[in-house]
Amino acid sequence: MKSSYLIIIFFLISGFLFSQNDESSKLKFKSWSIVPLEIYGIQEGKDLFENDGGIALSADLSVSLNNNVFSFLVSLGQEFVIWGDGGDSFSQINLLYGREFEIKKWLFIETHAGGGLLIYKVDEQLNNYDSKFNELVLPLVAKIRFQTGRKFSIGLKMQYNLGSFNTIYSGGLLLQFN
Repeated sequence: MKSSYLIIIFFLISGFLFSQNDESSKLKFKSWSIVPLEIYGIQEGKDLFENDGGIALSADLSVSLNNNVFSFLVSLGQEFVIWGDGGDSFSQINLLYGREFEIKKWLFIETHAGGGLLIYKVDEQLNNYDSKFNELVLPLVAKIRFQTGRKFSIGLKMQYNLGSFNTIYSGGLLLQFN
């Protein structure tokens, strides 16, 4: 599994390097953003009524090449449990490709898609065991941002991770520094 990620990263870096031939097309830092409080839900398997949820934190770093946006996104989440100990948790690492659309000078929409690795931990307190599994996911991300200053935007981030075992959907307040 690690070798497939190394191959993907190799091709992305190769594409960046070969596209640098023209002086007008340079890879530039675009932004970094954080979603300090994200609400998520998990649909486990095919049963629509076996849903869990909780709170998450995510951050991303983006670079641009002409009109293309490449992002590295990391998320951590924990099931919200009122009574009892623990709860399920997840962490994920995603590589994304996207575009930014300027609606007005102060309003932007970004769309991203890519691939990622989801690490999901099931905390079974009643049965006295924990299980952990990894799966490849297809993340889809949308951001709507309001440019409040020259270097800062605030908005909403919505994410949908399509996986073979679990599907995670989330949304939260976006703070982006350009």
